[in-house]
Amino acid sequence: MNQITSSIPPHSSAPQRRRLPRIVAIVTILFAVLALIGSLRMPTGRLDVLPAATVQPFSGHSIRVATYNIHSGVGADDRFDLARTAADLKDFDLIGLNEVRGAFSTGGDQASQLAAILGDRAVFAPSEYRWFHGHFGNGLLHRPDLDGLHRIPLAGSAGRGKRNVIETRILTPGKPINVLVTHIDRGTDRAAQLQTVRQMFLALPEPAILMGDMNSERTDALIAPLRTSSGVTDGIAGILGDKDPADRIDYIFTRGLKWQGGGLRNTKASDHPMAWAELEVP
Repeated sequence: MNQITSSIPPHSSAPQRRRLPRIVAIVTILFAVLALIGSLRMPTGRLDVLPAATVQPFSGHSIRVATYNIHSGVGADDRFDLARTAADLKDFDLIGLNEVRGAFSTGGDQASQLAAILGDRAVFAPSEYRWFHGHFGNGLLHRPDLDGLHRIPLAGSAGRGKRNVIETRILTPGKPINVLVTHIDRGTDRAAQLQTVRQMFLALPEPAILMGDMNSERTDALIAPLRTSSGVTDGIAGILGDKDPADRIDYIFTRGLKWQGGGLRNTKASDHPMAWAELEVP
């Protein structure tokens, strides 16, 4: 009689070996998709912050303001040093910042880091969202209380730069001072953005301040409608006269405010000069 025997084949690891490359491929694709999504520069949109319950009016007879493109803390010598940037910003009541980097993990955004060094308060208004956080934009350092704040995006076409405007105001014993801080694109969207910012500035009740990097030299035809608008003062041009650099692109424009002083500070802390003004409080 023939004997029939049966046996169970030993367990094979071949299916697991086949599944492993598939898992690796899926994980690799997921990481690639996340990296692609994270690398895209997306506009951050509008944000409105209501005034605090109690806003203390600014009590000084004059207010010192400045605008500074900090170049992300990298100086003209290509050295990163936020402490050196902060050294340029002492003794100002209100400072508009351009090219401010957000914090991916720890340390806080660069506006907050500068405020911590100076003992001021900070606003970071990212204009673009990248790598899953507010990546890049404008900022504001302030000592007086702010009576509310608006982050207003500027229209832009496809491209790298996303731009916005910070709008706020400072209460005084007289009329409140309205403030705009912006950074205009230097590409194809520059004309439209300048027109929008000009309209916003002229629509504000006096007194009003507009400051920032306009990416337009003084002789540029695109900025002429703003510089020559009735009631608008480019005080730095008036103070420096012939010494005002023809290639200056950082401005402080005012309406309804008297200039007591102002000028430019050129240091190695940025590839831009810092523009500043001392303005009489109405």
